[in-house]
Amino acid sequence: MNGFRSGIFEIEGEWRCRIMNTHIIMTTTIMAAFMITTMAMIIAMATNMTMTISMQADMCMSPTIS
Repeated sequence: MNGFRSGIFEIEGEWRCRIMNTHIIMTTTIMAAFMITTMAMIIAMATNMTMTISMQADMCMSPTIS
């Protein structure tokens, strides 16, 4: 009976370790994905800003050239 109980506890501890490891991996992957998406959004916003600025500059320049 005693060995059976200790075996159950060992299995439980192993599962706890596995769940913790998977939880850590999941949290890190979610954080990394979140950081990547935020960086992509920032880059897209920056490129959008530069694009609109260059477009406005072209619009302002074209009448003076012609």
